[in-house]
Amino acid sequence: MMSTALRLMVCASWAVAASAAQAQTSYFGGAEARASSFYWLSETYSEQRPDPVLSVLSTAVPIAAAADNLAAAGPGQGTSHGSYRLNPGGLHLLATATALAQGGEFANNGSWAESRVSAVFGDVFVLDVPNAAPGSVYRVQARIDLSGAAYGNGQASVSDHGSGGYASIATWSAQAALYNSHGSFAIAASAFCRHDLGYQPTCGGDAFGSFVLDFTATVGQPNQLYLMGDLRAEASSTYSADFGVAVASAGADLGRTIAWGGLLSVSDAANQSVVGFSALSASSGFDYRNAYAAPVPEPAAWISLALGLLALGLRKAQLTA
Repeated sequence: MMSTALRLMVCASWAVAASAAQAQTSYFGGAEARASSFYWLSETYSEQRPDPVLSVLSTAVPIAAAADNLAAAGPGQGTSHGSYRLNPGGLHLLATATALAQGGEFANNGSWAESRVSAVFGDVFVLDVPNAAPGSVYRVQARIDLSGAAYGNGQASVSDHGSGGYASIATWSAQAALYNSHGSFAIAASAFCRHDLGYQPTCGGDAFGSFVLDFTATVGQPNQLYLMGDLRAEASSTYSADFGVAVASAGADLGRTIAWGGLLSVSDAANQSVVGFSALSASSGFDYRNAYAAPVPEPAAWISLALGLLALGLRKAQLTA
């Protein structure tokens, strides 16, 4: 779930966009990044807990924004990142969190990080079929594509004197909803990955892939479309009483969290397929007959994770040496 502040901002933006959906395309998103870290050595205690970083936008044009946060106390640190990029027919969302803790003789260290991202794209298109009589009704099938990755990882060095702990979780959810004079039509999917000390890494929920949105539409009448995505990544780690390292990483990288995959078929009352149709939005100019094409390839989150773990491994080796 989003924090109260982020939820209120995104819901308010959604309400405004929904009320104006008949007139214009709407884009709104929110990213929130939090982090904290503490270090306790003998009678000395230090803590860093910076204010949450928020980035919330609501516009009628494509948008992109990010929120980053960092907290460092002693040798430990928590880092979080959330970003979103919205284009007609596609959402690109990313949330990551990493927590590093390093102990020492008579020292305790702990870090925590969390990022949350939510975004909604709204548009209105009109189905047009050549030579169709006004008010003709058709059955339409559209494809919705969900692609990305989610991970939750943790590790702690083993010591006879010290102890380390970690926890990580990443969640994502996506939804496509269409409203018109015939009713509402929707598909939804969600999943999670987590890894806590003492347990095996676990993932569950829906798989990424392509889904079919089946709906009824009238020629010349508006179809109100929403694409929505929500991500969360949280990681925490602690280490005490010895020279050891504990690290936790979590991320939901939904570079194409949810993307319009184009119209698969349009058929009449006799179940006969028709050709030459279009599904144009007068506001965005996008023809929903076609599939969304990402303008720039998204970097995979696992690359950043691998680099981060490599750096931590090198740092751990230096400490051990």
